[in-house]
Amino acid sequence: MNINVRLLHFGRGGYRWFFLSILLAALTVGGSIGLYVLGAVMLVRAAFHPPLAELQLAIVGIRFFGISRGFFRYLERYISHDATFRLLGKIRVWFYNSLIPIYPQEIWKRRSGDLLQRMVQDVETLQFFYLQACGPPIIAFLVGFCLTLLTLFFSHAAGTALALCFLFSSVVLPTVARIRHRSIHTDIASMRTNMYCGVSDLVLGSLEFLLFGRQSVKKAELLAMDRQLLQKQNTKAYQMGLISAAANATFYLSIFCLMYFLLSETDRGSISIIIPAALVLALLAAEDVFSPMTSSALQREECRSSAGRLIEILDTQPAVCPGGKAFLGALQNDLVFDRLSFHYPDENRMALRHVSFEVPTGACIAVVGPSGAGKSSLYYLLMRFYEFHQGRITLGGKDIRQFAPDLLRQRFSWSSQSPDFFHGTLRENLMIADYELKRERLDWAAELTQSKEWIERLPQGYDTFIGEQAAKLSAGQRRRIDLMRTLLHDAPILLFDEPLKHQDLKTADRIWEGITTQMTGKTVLIISHRLLGMGRFDQILVFQQGQMVECGRHDELMKRNGLYRHMWKWQKGLQA
Repeated sequence: MNINVRLLHFGRGGYRWFFLSILLAALTVGGSIGLYVLGAVMLVRAAFHPPLAELQLAIVGIRFFGISRGFFRYLERYISHDATFRLLGKIRVWFYNSLIPIYPQEIWKRRSGDLLQRMVQDVETLQFFYLQACGPPIIAFLVGFCLTLLTLFFSHAAGTALALCFLFSSVVLPTVARIRHRSIHTDIASMRTNMYCGVSDLVLGSLEFLLFGRQSVKKAELLAMDRQLLQKQNTKAYQMGLISAAANATFYLSIFCLMYFLLSETDRGSISIIIPAALVLALLAAEDVFSPMTSSALQREECRSSAGRLIEILDTQPAVCPGGKAFLGALQNDLVFDRLSFHYPDENRMALRHVSFEVPTGACIAVVGPSGAGKSSLYYLLMRFYEFHQGRITLGGKDIRQFAPDLLRQRFSWSSQSPDFFHGTLRENLMIADYELKRERLDWAAELTQSKEWIERLPQGYDTFIGEQAAKLSAGQRRRIDLMRTLLHDAPILLFDEPLKHQDLKTADRIWEGITTQMTGKTVLIISHRLLGMGRFDQILVFQQGQMVECGRHDELMKRNGLYRHMWKWQKGLQA
């Protein structure tokens, strides 16, 4: 679908307000023209010293048009901006909602600076499509058509000259400007994206750049990009200045032609001396209508470019189908993975091969194995972030593809390997799990994760500001805060991915004991490289190269001469 059509489609529901704003803008221009024309009439007639009564109508008309111009201008600005801001709100919500189905396949492919530009600047740019790109050409056409017809009535030569000037300034110059600026604007947008990404890398990776002595190199790269961007912007401004100068020259040429041909008609006695003065002032009053035509064309091009970048993401097909409308209701929380096979998009290597196992309701299951064995892929498929290619996963006996992904995820609480923390207090970060948290629940989760002692030592306890990504906390404390958040969500199925990362052996053992003994009635799956304390689990699944190679309790697996026994002995030796 054409981008312009898509942009117009975005605005559906607000068409009547945009058309009303265009009508009000036309009435505003009409008020300005009426004010100038009546002013010219009154001045010319006043030069002949007529009775005041003969000027009364012009005086009343001037007052009327002066007041109406301000009134219509206020209404036009109010309605157009209100409609535009409402539309921008809808576009933002629509864009954010469209991002959710393509997470994580599309989000992980892109840099944060690129996404930030698309979500902020590109969406903001679209406001000009309706305010400055669509309205001015329509108003200019209406005003230019009426002025040309009126001028043709008095002089064919003047009307023809005026029409040619309008055609050149409204069609030829904007077309030239769009052609000249299309490639430049694309380059500027690309450079600006690289700048955003570079600055984002410098800020987020400032510690690494500092430790490895690469700050000066990164700054030099950014300065070089900034110089290139500035050069492109200067080129754009220079060309824009030339085209604007040509547009102004064309406008004043139209005034000269109008005066020349109309005064010639006046000399021949064909028209009154009032007509040239009135039409010239009417054209001057409409200068604000024709002057933005070139910039309006460039604005349309920028809006097309911004919309194209947004649509590029939004047209991405989700990695998973929307799912059915089955109701979870009182389903049991048992899980069955049946001959499951999967590979990530754009990869030929299978992440999982014919994996089959069961997780009974209330069971506590550990998933272990070397890095890259496919353990985390189980969670991605269970949470419906990707579509599996063979086999099926059932929850309570029903295929999880029968449920809408958002509804399905309500059954799970997931502690990922790389959790995010937000700019705010510790309490605010925990409230993501439950907006009605009480102190008793917070203390319960803190004790279970061995966090209560150090939280009480914080300056304001739970109300202590922890910074973006919890930068004011240690890695081990961040890990435990994420575990608290997972437990506070109070979902029937808990998924943990490396929950003991950055923990000392004593703390890790206590957390193991708390999770495995206190989560009675909940279904628990834990991915871990740490094998100590595995005797607490109901079952241990051992993965290698995408396949489940062993399954059983700790004692059973230790009797076999398999991968699990070798990994356990190796870790035991390291600990010793």
